[in-house]
Amino acid sequence: MQTTIFTNEELQDLKLASIGRKYNCTGDYVKKILIGVRGRKSVKSQKIVTDVIDILNIINRNPKVTL
Repeated sequence: MQTTIFTNEELQDLKLASIGRKYNCTGDYVKKILIGVRGRKSVKSQKIVTDVIDILNIINRNPKVTL
């Protein structure tokens, strides 16, 4: 699994409680996984990290605005 440690700026863009609700855990547990306090070996933690990476890619991509 990715060893990415997420920054506080990246975590500010996320709704950790919503991600936790999706996986039936707390927002605090999600935050601990993302900052590297908790391990990422379980299937649940790997799915959380994958979802967060996908969300941040969507947030950070440049929109193509045409009128």
